[in-house]
Amino acid sequence: RTVTFRFSSDKKLRDAICDFAGDSWRANAWAEQRYRQLRTDGKSLSSVADDQLGGYLATRHLLDLGHRRIGLISGRPLPTPFRPEENRFLGYRDTLVEAGLALDSDLEACGHFTTEGGERAMTTLLARPNPPTAVFAMSDEMAFGALRSLRAHGLEPGRDVSVVGFDGHEMAEHLDLTTVVQPVEEIGARAAEALLAALDNPGAEPQHVVLPLDMVVRGSTALRRAR
Repeated sequence: RTVTFRFSSDKKLRDAICDFAGDSWRANAWAEQRYRQLRTDGKSLSSVADDQLGGYLATRHLLDLGHRRIGLISGRPLPTPFRPEENRFLGYRDTLVEAGLALDSDLEACGHFTTEGGERAMTTLLARPNPPTAVFAMSDEMAFGALRSLRAHGLEPGRDVSVVGFDGHEMAEHLDLTTVVQPVEEIGARAAEALLAALDNPGAEPQHVVLPLDMVVRGSTALRRAR
């Protein structure tokens, strides 16, 4: 496994990283430890998007379009220790509860964060006795698979079943996918700034930066049609 850091403009950070260059095992162990802290404990040095807000935005958008049977394509079986995924689920769940709707396990399927998995998950949901009229996929790649499944079943995304993704993948625009967009470049920049600050002051309280999200609405979502 290779861990690559590319921060070439700042000498201090570059030198700190180079300290690990002669000991690849130590570098990988350090990187894995930091990754686990950044993505799971919610307290250590980190720069992340507001995943719970993203789950709320996606679900609220579908509710505002009149949908009440809103499916969920998660990455793994829930609950999960992966904090971003768990927070996206919490945003989905809390928004349904706020609207007076109960969670329904028949509206949930796992897509394993792949296009193929998203396609299988959407096919599973469509086969349920009372399938969803809209779906929130926890990643754009799974949403791409969901769109493919809909078309394979003669259904038009948006008109027949609405789909929202998450990430802001560069292909989302080409596939006319409504998605919650993460500020990826800003996340990286703020993470680098936080790491530099930690190098300057190792004893300081770790920074935890949560960045806002954007919602881009496209043709994959539309008003619920009467069935």
